Amino acid sequence: MSQVKKAAAQGCDIVCFGEAVFSGMPSEDYKKDLRLSISADGPQARAISSAAAANKIWILFGAMENRLGNLYDTAFLYSDKGRLVHRYDRVSHGWLSPRNKQKEYKTGKEIKSVSTPFGRFAFEICGDIFDDGIRSRLRALSPDYLFCLMWRSFASGKYDQACWDKVEKPEYLRQIRGVGSAAFFVNTLSREKDEHTFGGPMVISKSGKVLKEAKLGTPVLLVCDVPIPG
Repeated sequence: MSQVKKAAAQGCDIVCFGEAVFSGMPSEDYKKDLRLSISADGPQARAISSAAAANKIWILFGAMENRLGNLYDTAFLYSDKGRLVHRYDRVSHGWLSPRNKQKEYKTGKEIKSVSTPFGRFAFEICGDIFDDGIRSRLRALSPDYLFCLMWRSFASGKYDQACWDKVEKPEYLRQIRGVGSAAFFVNTLSREKDEHTFGGPMVISKSGKVLKEAKLGTPVLLVCDVPIPG
């Protein structure tokens, strides 16, 4: 929770973490994944709720969630009072391998926005943004801000800034621009020798321009003001 305290100390109203940040992604060994997952009424969620209330800050994060024995790729939004105000389940299937037929691994169906003191928020998790149908549904919501929670790495396991800048980032920006909302792109960061996720958060205008970003592999609290211009 050090980043929560750091964000609160800098006067931030909300702090956002990436996909599966408090659980990791599934191994597809159900018993193992069940142990790694969190539940909305479990000790990890209670600790995050307490941190939100104690620091008077909103917290958004991703985790593999155990919901009645079923596992979801979920984004949780807690208010500055420590209340769970919204939960979004990843709709696309890309977090699971094609061979995974275990019925306990679930994807979501609903795509909704939520009203906050800062505007209307909508959410997508990783591969959701590349699905035309999901993107259209997000656009129809007309959110003020889209939060993009990611767990991205390169096959090489490297923090490949050149590949990101020249190949992948422009495509992500094109897809996000299709929603028509300002966006926060938050990718989980891990060490290269571990999960290889490369971080690289971005603040993106409604027109798809990057207003603020951090280099891949850089542990950073990227702070911005709202409303976001452009």
